[in-house]
Amino acid sequence: MALNGTPSAQQVFHPGANVTIELVDDGGMLRNYSSIIQDFTDNEMSLCAPVERMVPVRVQQGREITVYRAIDQTAYASQVCVLRHKSGDPPILVTTAPVSVECQPRRRFFRVDVEIPYNSILGPGTIVNASGNGLLLVSSKDCFKPGRHFDIQFKLPTCEQETRVRVKVMREFKRGSRYLAGVVMLNLNPKMQDELIKFLLARQRELVQMGLLFSEHSEIER
Repeated sequence: MALNGTPSAQQVFHPGANVTIELVDDGGMLRNYSSIIQDFTDNEMSLCAPVERMVPVRVQQGREITVYRAIDQTAYASQVCVLRHKSGDPPILVTTAPVSVECQPRRRFFRVDVEIPYNSILGPGTIVNASGNGLLLVSSKDCFKPGRHFDIQFKLPTCEQETRVRVKVMREFKRGSRYLAGVVMLNLNPKMQDELIKFLLARQRELVQMGLLFSEHSEIER
């Protein structure tokens, strides 16, 4: 089902819709979980709680998460805040109601855990999660500020050529002694973006085969 124009949050995240919950775990890693929307009101949204190895994942009250829904070739995303958990079968995660949605091509949507060193004017660090247009950066220094622009350089294991790209910090947080930033890539050329997506797809399949990623939680494109 295609949605014409810019859809409302109610159109995208209606009860019964299959969605993906993206959250940062206690170790600072981005995780994706499949879910289904149970209810949507003016103030709240209820979803099936994320589950890992048959056990519900507890998400702290007040934590911000992102909910995605992929329709045809477009992924719709909205950030919400966790309000509470409700026991039951299935267990329910209650969040604030999405207010607006962000649209992006679906092939940029899926995220994969990686470990790629990078360098920047802020110092060296590691890319620990990547999608077709976004990265999760880790640094040992408190150097990330929301809205800040800077260049990073990194090399994909599948490419001889180093990639240099300008990024914008969308959010920053700390986990233990590590400082993390979710960034969007601003000027990644189409050729390098294709190389990145090919690498991420191969990495995602590798993780599934190793049993480190459940295929039903993946957005593997065929």
